[in-house]
Parts: sequence; structure tokens; C-alpha cells
Amino acid sequence: MGLSITGAAKLGKIPLLDQITAIRDDLDANPSAYRIKSYVPGEISEAFARLDPDLAYLYKDMKTAAIQLEQAQRSGQVVDMAQWRFETAESAYQTRLLEVRSNENAKLAMQRLEEGEEELAVRRALRDETMQKDMNEAFARQRKKREEAKRRAEEKNNGWMLIFLLGWAFMQMQARMRARELELSRLQHDFFNAQAA
Repeated sequence: MGLSITGAAKLGKIPLLDQITAIRDDLDANPSAYRIKSYVPGEISEAFARLDPDLAYLYKDMKTAAIQLEQAQRSGQVVDMAQWRFETAESAYQTRLLEVRSNENAKLAMQRLEEGEEELAVRRALRDETMQKDMNEAFARQRKKREEAKRRAEEKNNGWMLIFLLGWAFMQMQARMRARELELSRLQHDFFNAQAA
């Protein structure tokens, strides 16, 4: 960080708390040695900015927050709030940048812009491709919902059929058992009648 601590060779031989105190004292004595880290980001790709106005806005917001953070660090006031605002703006920008970079249609549109195609035509093509992709995804979701509903209906119908078949099998089993009991009763009746005669 640009610190020049006098007697740095001696610091290795003294306890850690004394080392920290020596560094703090040196910073108090020579505050110009501490340089504030620059948070202001570089420039955004012009093709990205032209293609995605949200990304351009988030970049502008992040740059403003970085300038405010540097001003707060110089003045020593509300540094925590400025740091929080910058981190929030940077996070939003980075998230949107990842979304734009992961969008294949946006990549192709950016390449077309860099090759010199007219911006309005590229934007229209990007919008049309994005709408087509969104429609395809919506249709795929609807198709999946219909297939799921059909599968559930079939499972429900199969469940009722299973209940019907189990009921029918139970009734058949009961009828066979009753027929056996009647046959056994008839045989016993005939046996007793034969003994009595």
C-alpha cells in the first residue's frame, strides 16, 4: 500500500501487538503513505452498452457509486454507506453482465454491431429472436404441463381400474368360498342322512 515503516527489520523481533501499534503510529505520522484504492471501473464495451440499456444504466450507477465512495474515503464520512452502495451497484452490474454474456442471441447481436451492421436492425433482430425464444420456452412449459396432467389422469384412471379389479377378484374369491361352504354343508347333510338311515 505504499507504506514505509521505519525500522521494519526490527519488527520481526518484537511481539505482534507491538508490530501492529508501530504500523498504526506510522500511519498516523504519515497519512499520505496510505493511498486510497481506486474503485472507479474502466469503460464498458460500447457494443454491450448499445445493445442492453439496462446494463448501460447499471454501469453508470456503479461508476457514480465508485466516485461517491472515493469522495467519502477522502472526507472520512459515511464510508460504510458509500462502500455498501458501491458493492450493491457492482453486484447488480456484474449479475446483468453475466446474463447478457450468457444470452447467445445477445452475443450474436453484439458481433453484428461490431461488424458494422445498423444498430436499429440489430436491435430488432435481437428483440425478435428473444421473443421467439421466450415463446418457445412458454410453449415447452405448456406442453410439459399438459403431459403431466395427462399422466396424472392416466394414473388416476389406472388407480380406479385397480380398485375395480381388486373388488371383482375379492367378490370372486368370496363366491368360491361360499360355494365350498355350501358343498361341505351338503356333504355333511348327506352323510348324516346316510347314517340315520
